Amino acid sequence: MKGGKLLERDPSKQKGNKDRYLQLEQKIIHYRSEAANYEKKIQELKQQLKKEQTRNQYLQKRLVDTQKYNIENYEKKILQLEEQLIQMEVELEEEKKQKEELLKIKPKDEPKEIKIEPVYSFQAHFTYSTILPSSDEDTISVIGDFIIQNTGNQPLHDLILCLRITPKEAGKLSGKIIMNSKHKKEFQHDSPILQWEFLHDDWMKKVRETGEYWIRPVEGIVLPPKETLSFSGFEAKLKRTENQNSMMIDGFIYCTEIPKGTHALNNIILSFI
Repeated sequence: MKGGKLLERDPSKQKGNKDRYLQLEQKIIHYRSEAANYEKKIQELKQQLKKEQTRNQYLQKRLVDTQKYNIENYEKKILQLEEQLIQMEVELEEEKKQKEELLKIKPKDEPKEIKIEPVYSFQAHFTYSTILPSSDEDTISVIGDFIIQNTGNQPLHDLILCLRITPKEAGKLSGKIIMNSKHKKEFQHDSPILQWEFLHDDWMKKVRETGEYWIRPVEGIVLPPKETLSFSGFEAKLKRTENQNSMMIDGFIYCTEIPKGTHALNNIILSFI
């Protein structure tokens, strides 16, 4: 009480305070929503950064492995050439001796020619890394190479690869593949990276119907005995489908000499518990 009278409250002032309170509440809700959006974007950027780091690590490892392989391959070839040179010197010396003895050998005693039977064979395998999704994603990325080796004693021609995703709805595959004739005209023949193209013009229809990607080298590649080539740096983005507890990527190889082809030594399997 003041002066024997109760203090009177100003209704307009009370209404103003209530409005300010409501405005502050709305701003707080807005700021919280913005903070949640920024947090989600930060998580997405972190996941993308993780994927790029994994990709870079894989590519760096492949570069080191390739350089090591090339060095070892060159050293091996040098050693083979040295051995061939020694063998040729020995054969030359023996030939001189044989020429002297041939005059004394009757025709019936001539040695029979030894024929080497041609062997056509090859094998292939996958090397790959798997990138698991973040908590708010459901797509699994597989980055890898499909490597082919000629294991026979004869060169192989017109190689064709088939990579198949099962089930076909599980995802899609991409890589260094020329899509159409326009891109093929822009192909650099002196590129150090082997380029591939789709075998069929209606390749997308083939993928939708079977999940199969049929590809071949852009230029006619002949694969000599004991040599290798690869479909490098492909990426498959896979997503779990209904009623399926696993996804698989299979590989097959074909050539003129082995038209029935063969299955890769391994495959890529992703299973869910």
